[in-house]
Amino acid sequence: MNRRSLAILAALLSCLTFSGCSGCNWRGTTSNSSQADEEKKKTDEETLAELEKRKKKLEKPKDDFEPLAVRMLPSNDPSQSIKQPPIFVKPGHWIAVSETAKTNNFDFPGELTTFAEYTATNQPLEVEETTARLSSWCPAVLPKGQFKRIETMFYVPRKKPELGRVYSVRSEIRGLRAGRAEVFNTMVCPSLRDFEHLIVVLASGSSSPAAYTHFDKLLSVKMPDVEATEGETLRYYYVFRPTVERSAPLPSHPLAWTTIAYLFWDDVDPAVLTDQQQQALVDWIHWGGQLIISGPNSLDKLRGSFLAPFLPGEMSQTTKLTQADFAELNQRFSLKHDARKQSTDGKPPKGEKLLEVVVSEERPMVGVELQLHAAGTKMEGTGGLVVERRIGSGRIAITRFPLTDVRIKQWKNFDGFCNSVLLRKPGRVFDHDSLAMLTVKWDDPSLNQMMLDARLGSTLRYFTRDIAFEEDKWAADLVASAPAPQFQQRRLERRAPFDTLESVKVRPDTAAIQLPIDDWHFCGYGATRPDDEKKYHKDLMRDPKATKPDPPGVAAWNDQGAASTAARKILTEAAGIEIPSADFVMKVLVVYLLVLVPLNWLVFWMIGKVEWAWIAAPVISLVGAGAVIRLAQLDIGFARSRTEVAVLEIQGGYERAHLTRYTALYTSLSSSYALTFDEPSSLAAPFPSGKQDESLLAISNYTDVAFRRGSETALSGVQVSSNSTGMVHSEQMLSLGTSDKTLETLRLVGDEARGFSVSNTTDLTIRDIGVFRRAASAGASGGRQRMEIEAAYVERLDPASSAVLRFQPLLVETHKAETQTLDKEKGVSLDSPPPVWLPAWDRIPIFAHRDGTASEDPAQSDDKLVGIRLTRLARLAADRLRLMPGDVRLVGWTEQRLPGMKITPEAPQNRTYTLVLAHLARGALPASRPDKNLAEDFVDPEILDSPLDPTTPADGIDRDTQVPAAGGM
Repeated sequence: MNRRSLAILAALLSCLTFSGCSGCNWRGTTSNSSQADEEKKKTDEETLAELEKRKKKLEKPKDDFEPLAVRMLPSNDPSQSIKQPPIFVKPGHWIAVSETAKTNNFDFPGELTTFAEYTATNQPLEVEETTARLSSWCPAVLPKGQFKRIETMFYVPRKKPELGRVYSVRSEIRGLRAGRAEVFNTMVCPSLRDFEHLIVVLASGSSSPAAYTHFDKLLSVKMPDVEATEGETLRYYYVFRPTVERSAPLPSHPLAWTTIAYLFWDDVDPAVLTDQQQQALVDWIHWGGQLIISGPNSLDKLRGSFLAPFLPGEMSQTTKLTQADFAELNQRFSLKHDARKQSTDGKPPKGEKLLEVVVSEERPMVGVELQLHAAGTKMEGTGGLVVERRIGSGRIAITRFPLTDVRIKQWKNFDGFCNSVLLRKPGRVFDHDSLAMLTVKWDDPSLNQMMLDARLGSTLRYFTRDIAFEEDKWAADLVASAPAPQFQQRRLERRAPFDTLESVKVRPDTAAIQLPIDDWHFCGYGATRPDDEKKYHKDLMRDPKATKPDPPGVAAWNDQGAASTAARKILTEAAGIEIPSADFVMKVLVVYLLVLVPLNWLVFWMIGKVEWAWIAAPVISLVGAGAVIRLAQLDIGFARSRTEVAVLEIQGGYERAHLTRYTALYTSLSSSYALTFDEPSSLAAPFPSGKQDESLLAISNYTDVAFRRGSETALSGVQVSSNSTGMVHSEQMLSLGTSDKTLETLRLVGDEARGFSVSNTTDLTIRDIGVFRRAASAGASGGRQRMEIEAAYVERLDPASSAVLRFQPLLVETHKAETQTLDKEKGVSLDSPPPVWLPAWDRIPIFAHRDGTASEDPAQSDDKLVGIRLTRLARLAADRLRLMPGDVRLVGWTEQRLPGMKITPEAPQNRTYTLVLAHLARGALPASRPDKNLAEDFVDPEILDSPLDPTTPADGIDRDTQVPAAGGM
């Protein structure tokens, strides 16, 4: 190493000794500092933890459950002024609600129960004319700290008038299998009148729910200046405009749509609806719901959707609508002011230019051109701007222009257009009385008393719920000759809510009136009326202030209607134990003696042990007794039988049907039954077997019946006393098949030139079919119009087959029904056929009348041998249900037990018969009729432009602040 290298090494070693360099001490000093920091940090964390513990001790612990939040389906969204949107219930209907629950401290597997209650006892109300208290249950599995939304539905029984019209609805979260109530919610719910229904507006995308606030000003929705009954504003509809973004607040159950009359659809993505909601909507339309679609933006989103197969037309392109496009619509529906109402100064009234739809050349209206479906039609008087198509008994309409365009919203005749075209209701006539009070009536003498008839508010119909009684008269003269009820203007001065006017108005009872006019609102359907008229008159004698319970209106769960009454009579006559015949007893006795004596001796003689025959005799006796019991289908001391009458209503070409079952359960020993359903759309409730004894000496034993919906749908707790018969009423939407390749339904095939046939692609064998069609309609007004009915008979229609229909004129004796002997207690006599009846049916035991051809055979005329007779139901389907021009209807029966319901304990004796009613074709709807005049001619327009809050009940009273009348058991 040279000197230069040594010098450099010495310099480096000297640098390490400078004070600025810590050398090896650097590592050790840093380690001590880090350790100190960690100890300090640990001390701080322990201090914070201690403070947190002390804070938690001082804080109030969270409740195990958050309060239940309940929202009706459908409903408006909560707002700043209305935190809890009201829940409107309707007696006799199933109401769907969405309930939000949350648990804070643990996971909770439980159940949610909901029911209309007695406020005094918190017990469910009983089902009408029964002692069964019905509550609805569904699973409520709540993860800790997460909100869970649960959809459920409950039945609203009709209660006694003295308990008031306001209902108390209770919801409870309970442990599994009816454990204790952990949290509950009680809602005070106003009830809808029978003529009040709901309109739902689904608007999204280019439109918003707020764009439809002009609906609240329509007189076709409510009349703020007219009273319907004492102290109550005449209101037909409540309009709901919920926000539709990620979901739509609509019921998932098709039979929970019965309070909804119309659905308006504007630019909504159909994928927002769940599969269950989509199916419920399509079912609702087929049974009479009306869907109105606002163009043009809606149609592009509906292309290829679940609604696409049912639309009256497809969008071909957008277009610009000009004044010429609205010429025909203005000519028919843009009414002018009465010349006698013009101002004295010669100037036109304010807003005269708004009486027509005015579209300037500089600013055309955005519209859409449609390619019509073969079944789609242009509505008369609209210039093709509105097209419609009948879907089953319902309807889908499309407007080629947007309903939210400012020129449409400002159009002063939009209310009349909405009433006649969009809602398809009769035209109106406005007037005033001697006190210059506004009056309103329908522009048809036959409808003078029908201003509050529920049948005009909604076209939703189910045969078993809505068909009228046979004794209801086809009598237009009863209505036309009666004076119209006067609906008077509300007093403008402040007054108490229920101050009476000078004259007391009594609402006319029009439920029993059957109009002979060809109007799809009636057609033989009845506005459900109370069945306790006699009781009401007795109560009226005791208490002049007694009132009748509100009728439930159309599409209600109806245990007192014509079909239910007919089914109850059939079951009462047929239900019970089937006693073995004498031939059966003799045959079994002969076989038993042969086995016991000669065969027994022969067997043991062949093996050389004849003496063993005496030992085998007791064993053979026991086995023989068991065989006799099995063959006779009798469990001695514990005998059960099931007798069922059902009605299957089918819309031609649709793969789902409405099935109503009336089931009678007989037992010789007290039993508790449970009914389990495969279809989630099933509903069930105890069915009254007769009038309850309401005397003071009567003792009522109330039972709790639970209707559960979850992994399975079931009705449990149906109690049947020994040696008696209990009844259950159940309904469901039944899929007629599951094939992806074949549409399983009943269809009318052919035309007038080629002839007609009926095709059956279901799994049902239908017997003794009568197919009826309306060939023509003529005759003078008043009374029942003369109808030319043609009928065809098909003896048997097997699955996957078709039959040619050979129609023959059917002589309709219009006078026969009026001259029949009537029994006030039993109704129309069954001794002779009704006017519309298939003569071949009188040779069939299940349909024959007692004095028909079948009575010539004693074996067939004996009710015990014939068994169940479906005559009463067949009469309602064939004659009471009026045929409209173009309608084709099928009536038959099947003895096949329809799938989907299991009863526990199972009965060894089962008899099931189903009436099949299929609406194979529907005729075109009649032309819409505009109003006669303008309401503005008789009332200040400013009154019409100041609507009530759409969420406030019609009488202006906030019923949410009222406490419902308490009721005990």
